[in-house]
Amino acid sequence: MIDSKAKYRRKNRALLAYKQALRRAGPAAPPWLTPEQHAQILAVYQEAQAWTEQTGIKHSVDHLVPLKAQSHGIHYLCGLHVPWNLRAIPEHLNRDRCDWFPVGERPPDDEDFDF
Repeated sequence: MIDSKAKYRRKNRALLAYKQALRRAGPAAPPWLTPEQHAQILAVYQEAQAWTEQTGIKHSVDHLVPLKAQSHGIHYLCGLHVPWNLRAIPEHLNRDRCDWFPVGERPPDDEDFDF
């Protein structure tokens, strides 16, 4: 028998992932975000959850510019946890990219990944 907490967690995976990401992002989640922008961020987490359910392939939310980008082991760039810096992609692609960001290059977009 599944208890009520487990049912809630299963039903609200995207919301719980969104809240956990806000906590983890710390100062990268600016206090000036509007309620509409918070709703846009939640929508990206809901999109990742929907793609996971539709395809059977785990999707996660990726920061186009990582919160702590590094190149050759040196941190040099900090992205923000904002709607325009987020996208839902397959988790294995997000894990492969980790916090790497190429120096002097543009941020990646969806065309840079084979889905």
